[in-house]
Amino acid sequence: MWEGKKESYSIQFGCRKCSNHVPDAGWIFTIAQHQPDKHYVMSNKYMKISLRDCLIRYWKKEDAPTIAKYANNRKIWLNLRDRFPHPYHLSDAEDFLTRVFEQQPVTFFAIANEKEAIGSIGLMLGEDIHRYTAELGYWLAEPFWNKGIMTEVVSKFTDFAFERFELHRIFAEPYTNNTASVRILEKSGFILEGTLRGNVFKDGKILDQYLYAKIRDEIT
Repeated sequence: MWEGKKESYSIQFGCRKCSNHVPDAGWIFTIAQHQPDKHYVMSNKYMKISLRDCLIRYWKKEDAPTIAKYANNRKIWLNLRDRFPHPYHLSDAEDFLTRVFEQQPVTFFAIANEKEAIGSIGLMLGEDIHRYTAELGYWLAEPFWNKGIMTEVVSKFTDFAFERFELHRIFAEPYTNNTASVRILEKSGFILEGTLRGNVFKDGKILDQYLYAKIRDEIT
């Protein structure tokens, strides 16, 4: 959604129940074969993907006030599913973190700078015959839009996710009016596979969605 020159960087999650096909045992995970300047570290208590202007890490209990501050934004809510509350209160942030802390494996992560969490990115893992597929979702706080942050976040996070969760396919379903997320996905190597016509009811309107996907074999 556009407002002047500002862009809403957010995309919704699917409704599939999270799969437990990848154990969350403690381990260190490093990818440096093709990008020696990028270091991905993960254990059962620590995870960090270092990027140019931010990092991706585990959520912390103390992130709740920051989530409530930034997530309470109608422009973000308009591009997410209705399970994302609006207005967004501190209790909503605390409930979200409780669910994240109970995940096994953890699939929701914080986007953060040196001072605070500024957004969220994660996966809904598929089940059964879709167990090597996951849906991508994210949102970014409005003060950090138009800075190129989400393109790098999505690109590096999906590289990490293919390895960490042993995935073959990652897909996303942005609303067709969410041009900012469409550009982010395309710049991050996602391919448009089709349009889901009249697929959602959001804010009193029937909307179309795009189906974008990235396949592991297509990564160069």
